[in-house]
Amino acid sequence: MHPKYTLIPLAFSLILAAAPTLSAGPNGRQVDPSPVLAELDDAEEATLLFMREEERLARDVYVEMGIVWQALLFDNIAQSEQTHMDSVKSAMDRYALPDPSDTTQSGVYADPALQS
Repeated sequence: MHPKYTLIPLAFSLILAAAPTLSAGPNGRQVDPSPVLAELDDAEEATLLFMREEERLARDVYVEMGIVWQALLFDNIAQSEQTHMDSVKSAMDRYALPDPSDTTQSGVYADPALQS
């Protein structure tokens, strides 16, 4: 198994923890239920950065497929991939990780494996 994929379950857990869901606290105020519980190690950070780029690659592919085939299905999938990107970005922000993705340039990725 590719080493970058070994931490994906952990990364998905981080994404779920960073989801923008709020619950009411004891005094009725909205509180964020997803505090940072621990620092990330280098492998966990690398996994989040890779996931950000991988989700962007998937989004870019589906955007292009929507353009080529003029099918709403691809636009819907591209929107889902954008949601995934946003979730990963939320987790990255929580841990103050820099964003490797230049979301203004379709088809250009910081990760050499994804770029190829």
